[in-house]
Amino acid sequence: MHSKRYRIIDTTALLTWHIPFDKDAINVTTGSVLKEIKKDELTKSIIDSYLETKRIVVMNPKEEYINKAYRLALETGDKIKMSDTDIEIVALVLQLVDEGGDVEVITDDYSIQNILQRMNINILSYFRKIKNIYNWVLVCEKCGKKYPSDYDREYCEVCGGRIIRKRESL
Repeated sequence: MHSKRYRIIDTTALLTWHIPFDKDAINVTTGSVLKEIKKDELTKSIIDSYLETKRIVVMNPKEEYINKAYRLALETGDKIKMSDTDIEIVALVLQLVDEGGDVEVITDDYSIQNILQRMNINILSYFRKIKNIYNWVLVCEKCGKKYPSDYDREYCEVCGGRIIRKRESL
C-alpha cells in the first residue's frame, strides 16, 4: 500500500496561481492561508474554482500539531518571524507525516523552509529558497547578552541596547 502524497500550498503559490496539478498528489492548504489572501475578483474566482473542483482541499491541523510546530519554531529561533499561518503550515506537515503521508511544500517563506529542511521535507519555491539551515538567537547588539527566542522586548534589560536576531550555523 502506498502512502498518500500531499502537496501543501502556502500563500505565494495561491497569489501567483502557480499550482502544479497532477493526479498523484493531493493539493492542500489551510483556512488561514485562504484568509491571508486579499481576494480581488479574479483571484477569488480562480481560488473558488480550485476549491469547488477539489483541485485544492482545505485541511486545518489539530491543536497538538500547532503546539509542536510552535515549539519547533521557538527551538530554531524562527518564531519571531512567523505568523500564525506559517505555524499552521508547519503543523499540517507534522500531522500529515505522522499520519503516514508523503509531503512536499510550496513556500517562499524562509522560516518555514528553515524548519522543514531539518525534517527533510521536499520544498518547492518560486522566488526564493534558503541555501543553509540556521538557528536564530536574540542578542543585544551592544553587550551581547543572549535572550530566549520568545523574548518580546525591543531593548536589552542590562544595557538598554537594541535586541537583534543573529544566525548561528548548525
